[in-house]
Amino acid sequence: MTGSGVSGGLWVWAAAAIGVLACAGPGMAQGPVILETAQPEVRSQIGDESPQTWTLSDLDPDILEASVPAGARIPVCFESELARRCFSVSAGDKVDFVIRRGGVSHNTRIVGVLHIPSAVFDADYQAAHRGRVEVLVPEVYELVNIAIALTPFASENEGLVAADTAYMQRVREHFGRFRDDPFVRDVDAALRREFFSGYFGLKMNGYAFEFDARGRIQRSRVYDRTGFDGARENLLLPYLAHMQAFSDATGFRDFYAANASTYGEQIDFLQNQVNIRDMLRWLQREFPSVRPYDGVKIIFSPLVGWNQSVTRFESNGYRELQPHVNFPYPGRTGLSAAAGPVVRGEILFTELNHGFINPTADRVAGTVHAALGAPSGWATPQALTAYPNGLAVFDEYMNWGLVTLYEMDRLSEADWSASMRSTNRMMVERGFPRFEAFNAELVRLYRARRPGEPLESLYPDIIAWFARETARIAGAPPAH
Repeated sequence: MTGSGVSGGLWVWAAAAIGVLACAGPGMAQGPVILETAQPEVRSQIGDESPQTWTLSDLDPDILEASVPAGARIPVCFESELARRCFSVSAGDKVDFVIRRGGVSHNTRIVGVLHIPSAVFDADYQAAHRGRVEVLVPEVYELVNIAIALTPFASENEGLVAADTAYMQRVREHFGRFRDDPFVRDVDAALRREFFSGYFGLKMNGYAFEFDARGRIQRSRVYDRTGFDGARENLLLPYLAHMQAFSDATGFRDFYAANASTYGEQIDFLQNQVNIRDMLRWLQREFPSVRPYDGVKIIFSPLVGWNQSVTRFESNGYRELQPHVNFPYPGRTGLSAAAGPVVRGEILFTELNHGFINPTADRVAGTVHAALGAPSGWATPQALTAYPNGLAVFDEYMNWGLVTLYEMDRLSEADWSASMRSTNRMMVERGFPRFEAFNAELVRLYRARRPGEPLESLYPDIIAWFARETARIAGAPPAH
């Protein structure tokens, strides 16, 4: 749910084909290095990270921060449909070059910053958590969610918070008089300034803090930050003093302790009725090329409404998948009792599966972008604010398509058909107008595959379907 917009230009991130045409570092470049393009976006890549979209702007210069380990140099590359430029960067370096489009020069600077790992999993941590699936309502995380729930922004945006619950009523009764607290005002301003960084950047990073024995909020001993993959700063950290004052003034820790039974009941439902391990086994079976996660932590709050997310960590050879989800309050009718836990687990499944579909699609990102063309053919303008490029749109189609496939393997025919119709309708309403046709094709391919063939092997056929549909939408014959 992050990233910049991508153009409709059908070009592929193909470093091997284009080659490294220019390399520079401090003192190496003779005059400005120029990357030509006819598109409003190019691609950037830091070391061996996944390529990202770089949208041209009027900033002078526009700055890309490259996270570099101490004492190391890494390649930082920019690529257009015409050429590729690479620079060798270490921490502390500043490298200036120009991206030129239509005669307009866009001054661009790469700044090497010292890499601080998002998490450090030492031997003791690995021994304590390896092989476990944990479900948590962390204490500081809940403090942040309560502040979000108190903001005027949450009142104005129905569904952001699960408002019609007994727990939310207790939150109103205990914290209602603190709606003008400085921390609540901080959070409200962040949400209004930029929703995605404000909401996810604050909420998710709540897990990177913990209370000490004296009730003081401290940085986590394990996590520097728990925002989205690739985030280089903890966006909640600047608010630490106000967050502490809010906790002290409101008696938050007493409230949290008094509601331990609510948290425990909801954790028990997710841990023991939704069958998370079955979801993970199915995903690993269908995506065998994705290295298994050593541990899974499911982070949630009883207050979270319609915004879910996932992040991943790797440290000292240990991989952790961390979905941030809501509690699945009942809402769908017309299904059998047996279908209830499976269907109520859909949102959790859609975050777990991003840990498998995202790395799979990242390996063929250029082909995906080319197949979808201008993503406006596949998503409405509103949907594109959250999924702003072809790869993100493709992953969200796959995300909910996998719900249909997983439920096909778990539900009766009647329950599955009803659930699929509901999913199709929901996705179209969310702004993905071609989802029903996609879902039908995905089901067809899944049913027609050879025995034992994993879902990931169908990606070339799935991407080819997108390419054919893109050509049909544009009124042009598909490429051969």
